[in-house]
Amino acid sequence: TGVGIINTLQDVFEQIDLKDTSKVLQFAYKHKIDGIISPADIGVPAAALVAEKLQLPFHSTKLALYATNKYRMRKKARQIGITVPQFMLVSTIHDAIAASREIGYPLIIKPTDNCSSRGVFVINNENELNIRFSDSIKASFENKILIESLAIGTEGSIEAVIQNNIVTILGICDKIKSPLPYRYDLQLNYPGNYTHKQYEQLEYLVNKLVSGFNIKAGMLHIEFIILNNPL
Repeated sequence: TGVGIINTLQDVFEQIDLKDTSKVLQFAYKHKIDGIISPADIGVPAAALVAEKLQLPFHSTKLALYATNKYRMRKKARQIGITVPQFMLVSTIHDAIAASREIGYPLIIKPTDNCSSRGVFVINNENELNIRFSDSIKASFENKILIESLAIGTEGSIEAVIQNNIVTILGICDKIKSPLPYRYDLQLNYPGNYTHKQYEQLEYLVNKLVSGFNIKAGMLHIEFIILNNPL
């Protein structure tokens, strides 16, 4: 099993829920760790807390919250001047219907605090919203979902590292996505098929994001859409 393999690769192993920040912190104190990294988005807040308490290099707890909560991330991005879709936070189907009527179809719904496209659906009408809402909100640990206008264009992602306040972009890809209504990745193509001007704009985006979110060091995974019709 996966646990069996892990047991052969390290000195100490404990099976802990990555969302249980107190137990992760207890483990770190107990074993006097020298560094920490999260293997998944879901463990970033716990890793940030441990790093803060033990004065280890990692993202701040504030940044970890932005990075793992889509609503907080959208609000901060909009505040620093990064273009984001129109969005609204909801927790009931009644609020979701009201938000969808304001934003308009097609739209996309997604849990605020999950990853890997769990609970993410493209919605074309109110009937589909009624069908998909429960699956989406079940995937949220805080029982909240984001209703967003659907951005149409080329989707991609950027991998970068920051060290000593210097940003190094490791790669930029374009993506082939799953058939609708789901939005998971089928294929990532490196290097992405973008124009020189688009690469310059993406580099500008990375630096603006790093500056605006006050990111000092660490690894970055940034997802973006280049709109078919920027207007």
